[in-house]
Amino acid sequence: MIYGNNKVERLSPQEMRDIMLANAKVLMSDRFRTTAPEVTGQKKKVISTLQK
Repeated sequence: MIYGNNKVERLSPQEMRDIMLANAKVLMSDRFRTTAPEVTGQKKKVISTLQK
């Protein structure tokens, strides 16, 4: 928060942990789940265009 003389109020370590934990829970939720091989660590399936 910025006040009249431009001083910034800092978060306490506990407040910062709470915010980081809330963010992590959201990012790990099903809403952001992906099956992209780049993200999951799996190898990409190579589809050959030369298959007959």
